[in-house]
Amino acid sequence: FGLDRAELSKEFLASLRYDFIRPNREFVECFRRSNAMHGAITHNSFERAKTIIQRCGLTAYIPDERIVSVTDSNLPLKHEARGAFEHLLTITGTAPKDAVMIEDTPANLRHPKEMGMQTVLIERDQAGDKSHAQHVFAQPVDFMKAYLKQVAQPPRIRGQY
Repeated sequence: FGLDRAELSKEFLASLRYDFIRPNREFVECFRRSNAMHGAITHNSFERAKTIIQRCGLTAYIPDERIVSVTDSNLPLKHEARGAFEHLLTITGTAPKDAVMIEDTPANLRHPKEMGMQTVLIERDQAGDKSHAQHVFAQPVDFMKAYLKQVAQPPRIRGQY
C-alpha cells in the first residue's frame, strides 16, 4: 500500500491510551521490599515498555538501562533464540543460574530454562505447553509474594515457590 512501516508503527503507538494502567499498590510494595535486580525484555518498543513500566509505578525498580526491546535492538524474538536473554544478563552482569525469567507466554520460557534460569509462568489462560515453566502463578503479584517469602527463609530451605 506504499505505507512506511516505521511511520505507521510510530503513529499507532502515539495513538494508544495508557490511562487505564494504574499501579497495583501491593505489587509495587513487593518490588520495594525485594532486594533483587529487575529488568524487562519486550517485543514492544522501548518507549511503549517504558510508558507501561511508569504507569505501573515500577520505574524505580526497572530503570531504562534494564529495558530490552527486541524490536528496537534488532534482537531475535524471545521464542526464537537466546539473544535477548543473553543481552539482559550481560547488561546486569548476572549469571543464568542467578536469574529468574517471568513470562506470560509459555514458548518464551524455553531458552531461559535451557540456559539454566529459573522460569516462572504467569498463567493468563490454559493454552500452551507449560513444560518450560518450573513455577506457575495466576498473577505476577502472587509470584512476588511467594518470592519474598522464600528469600526470608534460611538458604538451606529456599527453592520451592
